This record gives sequence, structure tokens and C-alpha cells, in this order.
Amino acid sequence: MRDINDRFRGKPICLLALAVIGLLLPCNAYAADIFVPQDHATIQEAIDAAQENDCIRVADGTYTGDGNNSIDFKGKAITLRSENGPGNCIIDFEHVEGSGISFVNDEGGASILNGFSIIRAPSSSRAAIYCENSSPAIIDCNISRNSGAGMSCVMSSPAITDCSIAANFYGITCLGQSSPVITGTSISMNYYYGAQFEDGCSPVLTDCVAQNNGNSGIRAIRSEIQISSTRITNNGNNGIYFSDTPTAFIDDCDISGNRWAGVYCDSSSPEISKCMVSDNPGNAIACHNTSNPRIV
Repeated sequence: MRDINDRFRGKPICLLALAVIGLLLPCNAYAADIFVPQDHATIQEAIDAAQENDCIRVADGTYTGDGNNSIDFKGKAITLRSENGPGNCIIDFEHVEGSGISFVNDEGGASILNGFSIIRAPSSSRAAIYCENSSPAIIDCNISRNSGAGMSCVMSSPAITDCSIAANFYGITCLGQSSPVITGTSISMNYYYGAQFEDGCSPVLTDCVAQNNGNSGIRAIRSEIQISSTRITNNGNNGIYFSDTPTAFIDDCDISGNRWAGVYCDSSSPEISKCMVSDNPGNAIACHNTSNPRIV
């Protein structure tokens, strides 16, 4: 990838490093292990009891009801992880009003959510996972079948690694100078768009998939964005949609089989390098309103 705007330097590497550390460290490297349901009956009770750097280990099963359907990390630098991965440990919100997982107290990269299926948050919730002024690490989670957004960020920079965000109304929606670092993640089969970044966001997506979403795979509106080594295919509208986005970099991506344009530019001038843009009936690259993409 070419040298890019200073805004992308440093931050993605640091956030990704924190996410990888959380993925690799065993729980016995933490201050203390807390077990659900052995030590505490619910996930929220375990979080409330946890101290900095503790690890909460959640046994296989489906977790519902009070203490499991509205989860708040409360600003703690702790790890919440399943024992055996998202196929075996499910947080089911059952469409309960106000349910979801919240990071709203300045959580950083040491606040880690690892290895859950997260399903059935209602449309009235802010999202199945909601981040505001926080930068947690979300690792190996399947976020699906939620009636609103799978994940929503406001002024937040989470590291999202090796997740699946599928079959939600929206996949990911980010506002207000959010800078998520999204790596190895599939964003697919969401009813509307796969991922949307709006109003001053600067996301970085690497080795991801955005496919079979009902509208565009990825949307950037008045934001900066870097997308590399990502497959953006078979979406119901455009592969990538840019609006009022002067700084965007797309490198080594497959953008094919989308229903309209591969890359749609409205008052936007992305740099596109080493990409395969094919089989998009509405143009490989569609340009409107002073757009001037650079193909290298």
C-alpha cells in the first residue's frame, strides 16, 4: 500500500496489537479467573465483581434473561471470553427492549470480548454491540440475526478481528470520528448495507469480506477510509459507495458481481490500486459531481 494520510498511522497497528495479545494470552496470564455460571450466575454479575485485568470465562450454553440481556463493561480493562468459541456460547437478547452489549465508559484495547454468538437484539436497541467514546477489542464473535445494527460506533475506535457480522438489518454503522480497525471479518447477508462510516470516520479494513448485503457492501460518507485485501462481491447495490469522501485508498481488492457499480463516487476521489473490478452491470467505476478517482 502506498504511503497514506498521517491519520491512519500508528493507531491501527496499536489497536491490532492489543487485539492479538487478547487472542493469544491464556486466561491464567490474567490477574484472576472468574467463571460463569460457577462463580456468578450471570455475565453482568461477573463483570460487576471483576477487577482490572481479570478474565471472565463463560461456559458453553445459551445466556438469556436479566443479567445477560443488558451487558455493560463499565469501563473495566477485563476479558470476557467463552470457554469454547462462538459455536458453543450464545448471548441471546430475545428481542428484549434495551438489550445489548455496551462499551460507553472509555474502554480501551484491554477491554476484550472474545468468542461469542450474539443474537436477537431488538431494533429499539442502539445495536447488539454499542461503542461510544471507547476502543475495545472484539474478537472471534458471530454477530447475527439482530433487528437493528450488529455493531454501532460513535466516536470510537474498536479493533474488530476475525468476526462474522451477518443477517442483521445493518451490519456495522459508525458515526462521528470513529476509527475502527476491522481485520479478517466477514460482513455478509445484512438486510441493508454491510458497513457504513459517516461524518469524520477513518476506518481501516484488511482481509475482510463484504458480500451479499441488500444494499452496498461498504459506504463512506464524509469520511476517510482504507480498504485492502478485501472481497466486496454480490451486493444488492454498489460494491463501495463514496459520498463527499476526498481521501480513500482501495488496494488489492476484488470488487465484482455487485448489482450496480463496483465503485460509486459522488464528490469523491479515491485512489484505487491493484484491484479486480469486474461484472458490475452499472459500471466498474461510476463518477458524479466532480469525482476524480485515481487508478494506479
